[in-house]
Amino acid sequence: MTKISLKQFIDKTKGTKVDVPWGNGKLKGQCVSLVQQYIGQCLGQPMKPRGNAKDWKNTYVKEGLGKIVKNPQYGDIIVYNIGQFGHIAIYIDKNTMYDQNNGYHDNYRAGYGKLIKGGTYLRPNVSLIPDTDIYTTGDYRLLYAKALRKNHNLGNNIYKVKECNKIIIPYLVSIKANDNAQLKKGSDIKIIEIYNETGRIWGKLNFTKPYWVVLRNKDGKAQSKKI
Repeated sequence: MTKISLKQFIDKTKGTKVDVPWGNGKLKGQCVSLVQQYIGQCLGQPMKPRGNAKDWKNTYVKEGLGKIVKNPQYGDIIVYNIGQFGHIAIYIDKNTMYDQNNGYHDNYRAGYGKLIKGGTYLRPNVSLIPDTDIYTTGDYRLLYAKALRKNHNLGNNIYKVKECNKIIIPYLVSIKANDNAQLKKGSDIKIIEIYNETGRIWGKLNFTKPYWVVLRNKDGKAQSKKI
């Protein structure tokens, strides 16, 4: 299985009830099921029964898949010894975790929740794929003014202002009819399609016309950031 980033995993699972291959629907939506899929899809570690959530601080470590740490970082696993079975989640930052079967958010589905204090932090022994290397559909903010193009290449294909939809005009650097159409730096855009031109990443905007902008240059320099 090709590994994906944690951000990709969250985009894929948020708002759903995640299951495990051996669950037959009985483990769908359980907190452990989400973490099993996380370590499988993002870390390439084996998905298999390891007991209840509270047992992971022993079983996961004994398998040599990770270690207990005091200072958590993005992507660490959090084990809570609460209730009969415990709870398990993925650490995002000092205020946030990602989990499911948590009654405080998303109707028990996978989603972001407020970090619960008092957990045991497990550091997987496999590094995550950096989120910044992954471009997916969604919302972006432009770091530079970017030309609006009719297709995903750098040819002579920039829209003129007069060719653009009226709704996009206020977001252009110039509104003179015969000027090339450029979105202003700082513009927030929704991307509905991604095209990778051997390293140059293009994004297609959610308009009836095919507006394309560069999200990342071929040299790897970001022209946008995910929001």
